Amino acid sequence: MDDDPFARQLMRDSLKLCGEEFDIFEVDHGKLALDLLAVERPDVVLLDISMPEVGGIPVCAEIKGNPETSETKIIIVSAHATNAPGPATFSQNRSSLANW
Repeated sequence: MDDDPFARQLMRDSLKLCGEEFDIFEVDHGKLALDLLAVERPDVVLLDISMPEVGGIPVCAEIKGNPETSETKIIIVSAHATNAPGPATFSQNRSSLANW
């Protein structure tokens, strides 16, 4: 789930290199992600933080807040650089993200 077609291609190609066969569903914005999750139950979601219409954080909250999808594994990805301090900030917020 990423609005950048190059990022989606990179993730798709990376999964193919694993040597396993995956069913891959792609969407380019958060609203479509939620629509897709209403009918498909993936084992894992690769989720961009910054997407149009509905961003990755609200999509993540929706997935984890829905009893039907709450066990879905989510890998949050982003190609955007930030001014955040980095790993220390992530470590401080890791427990709240893990509890979603």
